[in-house]
Amino acid sequence: MRLKNIVENANFYINFIKNERHIKINSTLTGVLSAIINELDTRTIIITESDNLEKLAKIFKEGIVFNEFGLFPYEVGYSSKETIFKKKKAIKDLKNSKTIITTLKGIFDFTPSEDSIKELKISLNDTISLTNLTNILTNFGYERVPEIEHQGEFSVKGAIIDIFPFNYEKPIRIQLDFDRVEKIAFLSELLLAEEKIEEIKISSIK
Repeated sequence: MRLKNIVENANFYINFIKNERHIKINSTLTGVLSAIINELDTRTIIITESDNLEKLAKIFKEGIVFNEFGLFPYEVGYSSKETIFKKKKAIKDLKNSKTIITTLKGIFDFTPSEDSIKELKISLNDTISLTNLTNILTNFGYERVPEIEHQGEFSVKGAIIDIFPFNYEKPIRIQLDFDRVEKIAFLSELLLAEEKIEEIKISSIK
C-alpha cells in the first residue's frame, strides 16, 4: 500500500481501529499505526514479542513499555528487582499514556498495585535519623552491602549512606550531620562525590 493512499484514507483507518477490538499488523505499518493512535482518544495495547519491545518503544514514543517478569501466566517465581521497578514505574506512568507496549506474558503477569508504589523524597537540611533511613531502604527492597556495586543496593559508613536506586543512572551519597541531611551528591564509578544536588526521590523496588 502506498503512503499516498494511507494519507488519503486516514479517517477510514482511524474509524476502523476505533470499531475493532483486536487488530493484527505487520512491521511495515507500525509507523502509520503510531500516527493514527495519536489521533485516538482511547487507550491502545500493543502486544509483541519480547525482542521487539524496545524497537516499538522508539516508534511509539508516547507509549510505555510494560515488561514481563519472564514467567508463564500465573507461575510463581523469582523476578529481578529491576523488572519489578520497571513495572511499577509503568503503572505510575499509565495515567499519562494512551499506548501500552507489552508481550502476551506481560498481559497475564502479576502486576503490583498502584498503592504498592512508594517513594521517599530527601532534601538538603531535612531531618531524618540514620536508623529510620536504613529501615525505610530495607522496607523498600534495597539490600544492605559493605560497598555498593549494583542498583538496588545501599551501604552505611558512619554518617554516610550510599544508595544506588533504579530510578537514577548513578549512585547517590547522603551525608548526615547527626539527624540533618548535610549533603547529597551523585557518585562517580570510583564512588567519589562529583555533583551536588538539592534533593532525591527514591522509589521502592518490592
